[in-house]
Amino acid sequence: MTQKYSGVVAGAMLAAALTTGCALAADEDGERFRQAIPQPETVAVAGPENAAEGSTTASTRAAAETPWDSGPYAVYYAFTRHVRDGVNAVTAGVLGAVWVIVHTQPTSVSDNQAVWGPHTDALEPATWQFRVVEVADDVYEYSLEGRPKNSSDAFQTVLSGLGYGRAHPSHGDGHFEIDLDVAHALDPLAWADGSGSVTITHDLPRTISEDLFSGARAITAEVQPTAQQASWSATSLRSEDGSGMLLVTAEGDLDEDAATAAEQVQIASQWQQDGAGRADIALSGGEVPADIREVSAVECWGADFYRTYYADAVDYAPIEGEAGACVFADPVDAS
Repeated sequence: MTQKYSGVVAGAMLAAALTTGCALAADEDGERFRQAIPQPETVAVAGPENAAEGSTTASTRAAAETPWDSGPYAVYYAFTRHVRDGVNAVTAGVLGAVWVIVHTQPTSVSDNQAVWGPHTDALEPATWQFRVVEVADDVYEYSLEGRPKNSSDAFQTVLSGLGYGRAHPSHGDGHFEIDLDVAHALDPLAWADGSGSVTITHDLPRTISEDLFSGARAITAEVQPTAQQASWSATSLRSEDGSGMLLVTAEGDLDEDAATAAEQVQIASQWQQDGAGRADIALSGGEVPADIREVSAVECWGADFYRTYYADAVDYAPIEGEAGACVFADPVDAS
């Protein structure tokens, strides 16, 4: 997932293109249509560095600022973070733009639909519109759609999702999909690095204050690029205190230069409130010798994300540290 920065820029451009009306007050037309759309930060895939956001130590800041393939940080923590960062950047770019859009005056509102746009910015190659349709009581489908500038072609969907209004018992749950191939076709410059689709399923708690969700939350992201031999699924379970677990299944090259064959990777991570954690890894294919077939390994790290222990079942890599340094003695319970 290399769509880290251009997606954010594109999101800002989409927001600028559609936010031409005045801000909505809570009791004006359009209010109920935005309730089903989650805020970007509530559907971000969580990881151990999120637990340590309050820390101001130099090592924690370095872990947050250093590229995933640099420094002495835990290798599989870094790989997992690299996967997550790409997913979260795309989600923040597109959904962040949508969140801004729906807080402006819609172009039209009917009994079961609100529409923002169509609108074309002078410097953009596409025309955009955003629609929210109530398909059942307090059940909404939403979509961000675009077409080439000055064209009468049918709109193509970049983002499509489903969510629930505040009065619905499933409020906070839902899913959405981002089609990066369509986004790239509409604006190749803004989406130069992206391909395939990103699908997010969110299960947010019912403790709600103006759609700000607190408590435990579960987010699943599925990424299917079309331009490279890679795919991954990540499910994060984050507790209110910042501790949590992250389950990643991926096919991708662990080498950042992508010069070798892709590995099959399964990582089950867990972390404490301060970010210290443990990952249990199963690795096969790629550079794993055929006679070994699969490497199972354990990696632990401290609150600074430096590796404190590593060992695998076949001596594929040297043992590092002591098992007693792990903050968790057992693998994550994913049941």
